[in-house]
Amino acid sequence: MDVYFVLVEPAVAENVGSAARALKTMGFSRLRLVNSKVHLADKARWLAHGSSDILESAMSFTTLE
Repeated sequence: MDVYFVLVEPAVAENVGSAARALKTMGFSRLRLVNSKVHLADKARWLAHGSSDILESAMSFTTLE
């Protein structure tokens, strides 16, 4: 099953890190971000704790389309 999690304009890096950690805990790995680069911030990595691979492979898009 191909499941993608899409976060639209996330503003808080810590929330993106927490989302990555939750995805990994549930066995998912595909994170997409729209109009945001906060997943690259150190704060996102701190909260991802052991899920940095999810952040590193996350793709960023300028629009939802």
